Amino acid sequence: MVNSALEFLRFCIEEDFHNVVVSLKSSNILIMVEANRMMADHMYNEAMEYPIHLGVTEAGEGEDGRIRSAAGIGTLLFEGIGETIRVSLTEDPEKEIPVAKKLLDHVEELKKENTITSIGEDVDKTALQDHQDNTEAGKEPAWVAGDFYKEPFSRRISIKTGNIGGEQSPVVLETLTDGQGVSPAGGGVPVADYVFDGGRLVMNLPAGENQSDPDSYPLLSVREYLAGSATGQSLVFLRASLSDLSGKLIEKAASDKRLVFVAVSQTSCPPREMKSFVAMLDKKKCTSPVIFKKEYDKKDIEDYQISAAADFAPLFIDKIGDGLWITSKAEKTERISVSTAFSILQSSRIRTTKTEFISCPSCGRTMFNIQEATAAVKRETSHLRGLKIAVMGCIVNGPGEMADADYGYVGSGKGKVSLYKKQTLVKRNVPEEDAVNELIGLIKEGGDWRVEG
Repeated sequence: MVNSALEFLRFCIEEDFHNVVVSLKSSNILIMVEANRMMADHMYNEAMEYPIHLGVTEAGEGEDGRIRSAAGIGTLLFEGIGETIRVSLTEDPEKEIPVAKKLLDHVEELKKENTITSIGEDVDKTALQDHQDNTEAGKEPAWVAGDFYKEPFSRRISIKTGNIGGEQSPVVLETLTDGQGVSPAGGGVPVADYVFDGGRLVMNLPAGENQSDPDSYPLLSVREYLAGSATGQSLVFLRASLSDLSGKLIEKAASDKRLVFVAVSQTSCPPREMKSFVAMLDKKKCTSPVIFKKEYDKKDIEDYQISAAADFAPLFIDKIGDGLWITSKAEKTERISVSTAFSILQSSRIRTTKTEFISCPSCGRTMFNIQEATAAVKRETSHLRGLKIAVMGCIVNGPGEMADADYGYVGSGKGKVSLYKKQTLVKRNVPEEDAVNELIGLIKEGGDWRVEG
């Protein structure tokens, strides 16, 4: 993608044509982020000054569409990449603009925060300060100077502590509210790995196992931990902010194989704050797992999900972090915080817990109601954990832009749908009224139909 764009840019330069905007999009957020980072780097090195347009193609609708868009676009905007954006939702077009505006406003708030002054007094700030000075002075763009992790998507190495850290998928934590049990499953939302009951973190056991006496572990303050309150525990969660990090604390943590940091965000810029937190640990050779935590005061669900995705997807896209624990006052919908956390991890391609739907926005080429079609496909297939299913309005972009999907439902004419397995066309021009059932049959033939429970 990058090589193709550069080839055409060089042709434009040779012909002295400069009215160009560059756009590298994908429904796969990792590809979208890395392609635009690479493009920005090449353009910087070759003194090309063309604006970049950002978007996540076929982001989908509802929670998925908003979180995936905020994750991909927000990550790049925060790094200083991108001059125009498009939020593509499988919804009425007028619903896209408010989401885009909320995302832009949130990223602007992220950029205002200075985390350097928040670091513990006895911690060496030199590396972080040099980076910030270079970036703010314009000596290097953010995507050159800003990352402590230069290798694309190489995971930060942490020790395995129970079911947290190492090569294991990041965990999700939840704060119980009144009336909830220890394992509040339901509504298609995955169950959190640990729940906080106000005193301890309780491990959720898989469905069917005895929940009467689940394992639980303390959540300690820095003062309690340094005072030795963790004696006799097999697993210890330590709540700490960036300002809590001291040489004494990190030194003790580095030799404690039971310890999991719960890094609490206290600034308006979690991406920079949490990268600083982890960088301080790594500088002192402390490989304890780190779970990121933030409490939001937003009451609007859309605001909450856009902000949380823009805040934490950049970390998990770069594979920094071993868990996520977010809470909000936006609890109008049951278990929205858990659902949001899992969606952020899935959009970052680091933990899959549900079916992923790739669907395009409506346009003049679509010969059926794309919103109704997407809803119908989701109703019948949303239990197929781990599958990627694309619902595309037409064949112009469909087969190419759904390249990452396992199955495709693609408009091929008025009231007609073609079905794909991967990139292979399997059934052509199926009547729309039969298409969902035919898709189900195709998935079953492929051995990918799995019944819940």
